[in-house]
Amino acid sequence: MFFVRTFAGVILLAAIIGCAAPPTPTPTARPPTVTLAPTTSPTPEIQSFVEIALFGEGGRGALTAPLGSVVTLTLAVRPSQRTLTRGSGGTPVTFTTEWQNHTLAQMRYCVGSNCLLPDAWQPFAASLDLVVPIDWVGLREHSVTAQFRDARGALLPAGYALSERATRTMPLTGIIDERTPVAARPPAMQTIVARAQDELPVAGKIHVGERPIVGGKAGSRIEIRVRFEAASPRAKVTELRVKLDRLGRCLTPDEMNEARWEPFVAEKIFPVTLALNWSTFKAHVQYRDAAGNHSPVYCGEVALEGSP
Repeated sequence: MFFVRTFAGVILLAAIIGCAAPPTPTPTARPPTVTLAPTTSPTPEIQSFVEIALFGEGGRGALTAPLGSVVTLTLAVRPSQRTLTRGSGGTPVTFTTEWQNHTLAQMRYCVGSNCLLPDAWQPFAASLDLVVPIDWVGLREHSVTAQFRDARGALLPAGYALSERATRTMPLTGIIDERTPVAARPPAMQTIVARAQDELPVAGKIHVGERPIVGGKAGSRIEIRVRFEAASPRAKVTELRVKLDRLGRCLTPDEMNEARWEPFVAEKIFPVTLALNWSTFKAHVQYRDAAGNHSPVYCGEVALEGSP
């Protein structure tokens, strides 16, 4: 009996074990599915337009010329294309290149501040020479405005602002050449000279450097000698003020106000450290006599070349 009960207990236990549910497996976490957008390079934005530039002889951006002389300015025209794209990280990148196969056909221009464009158009030209008579003393801003269109008559964007017209301005300074006697000038020029001398009766000169070009090893120090000359019909010239500025034109009297007045001297020495390649040393001077009369501002420059 003992054996039977035990055997039955074993069978019952086996049946219980056999009927039990299997253990539930522990779920394994799966990484989230990420759908990547296809990478494509953004399409560059290209804007076609016309650039203009105004400069003097040798590419100068400003000129000083004697009263009664004539200077020639160049108006340069360049069909261009501005491209806007994006670099690494989405940084905007803009660059300008020549407009190949441009549609520019005609142009028109006028000279002077707030000038009116002519009705007539002329064929497109890459550059034009503009003759300007110097019939004034002092600083004057010389402006040129231009407009462009294609063969169909549609206006083309001009200048960096991409407007219907573009304007460029160049400073011109007229000075009195003391070597020419007033009586030898035409009557109109005599009037201009008399008016200028009445406003600024002190006359002078400035000589910068011993040679047009001074060179040396980059980083070395050299000395630039600047000589001064001045005379006044009303009193002895007793003072001057000097300012170093590489601006293309001579400074105006107002722009000299930052420089302090000091006793007049015949010359000054300026130490200069040569930079690598080309640079310019330019000095501006204004004189004053004992009666408080002023001169115009005179300027002179010397080219510096620093070699490696």
